[in-house]
Amino acid sequence: MIAWGRLLYGAGALAVSVLCGIYGASWLKDDKDALTNILTFFAVLAGFLVAVIALIADDRGLRGSSWRAKHYNAKDIRYRLLRHRMLFSLYLLACFLAFLASLKLPLSEQHWTWLYGATLSVTVFSFLLSFSLPHNLSIEYLRRVDAAIEDAKKSSHSDENG
Repeated sequence: MIAWGRLLYGAGALAVSVLCGIYGASWLKDDKDALTNILTFFAVLAGFLVAVIALIADDRGLRGSSWRAKHYNAKDIRYRLLRHRMLFSLYLLACFLAFLASLKLPLSEQHWTWLYGATLSVTVFSFLLSFSLPHNLSIEYLRRVDAAIEDAKKSSHSDENG
């Protein structure tokens, strides 16, 4: 099943980030503190995302009474982990490009413009995709709460019947 809303948001974020890269490269070139801020910001976000990945990978998400329920939950966890791993890779790419742009490499003016544009594009794209994290995390937490309630109901019914 295609998540059209997610796909449209990603396409819009990509378009905005490319435009920022094209028209904002000179801004990044003129402000060296921006590169330090990008490195710091995305290093913190990468650390946060590692914690999120660890929470999602927790095997408690594989609860369920049947193998079908466990199979469905495992498939869902795989998809969420894949999305978070891709976002984590974008964070690392943003850090790498900002670090590369902070070095005094002997590049032509045209290459510097491309490097600054790519850095800003990846940074904006990663940042825009990060807006979905709070929503995804709250859905994950509510799913776990619902699973805990169902587990409690099942154990309550088995205690009453046993």
